[in-house]
Amino acid sequence: MKTIILIISVVSMFSFNGYSQTTKTSDLLKDKETRNETFNAILNNHELMMDFMDAMKAEDIKTMDNMPMMQKQNDEKSNLHNH
Repeated sequence: MKTIILIISVVSMFSFNGYSQTTKTSDLLKDKETRNETFNAILNNHELMMDFMDAMKAEDIKTMDNMPMMQKQNDEKSNLHNH
């Protein structure tokens, strides 16, 4: 009886461990088919598309803030507001 419980416990542990696999995003995107499926999933789901567009806008803002010309303009605006 103890053997059966032990075997069931071990099999259950291995079964649940299989579900908790983690995959890196970069590994998923290397495969062209998986990448296209991911893109299509985003394109065909309005909520995902809106989240994606928000993320792109936020990234654009960060990129612009890091540009030397934009930093200079931001500094000038700050100086105008402080005087």
